[in-house]
Amino acid sequence: TNSSRKWDGKLRSPEYDDIYEKRKVMKCGSIAFLGKNYFIGETLYGEYVGIKQTDIGMYDIYYGSIVLGSVDLRSGFKKRK
Repeated sequence: TNSSRKWDGKLRSPEYDDIYEKRKVMKCGSIAFLGKNYFIGETLYGEYVGIKQTDIGMYDIYYGSIVLGSVDLRSGFKKRK
């Protein structure tokens, strides 16, 4: 059956709770976080990602509810497969 909800044609960026740090993806596809740049992907240029600490020196990077990867301050960004 068809949905009773109507889409207004506007894509909306995800919102993040206060437990996330927010960073805007730069034109080059990177975000700046704790003094370093981490490549996320050019596709998300202009969008905000959420960063949530998971352990000492470890952070997960989210686009909405999707985990894009993790930052280990010792070794850098690792994309999820």
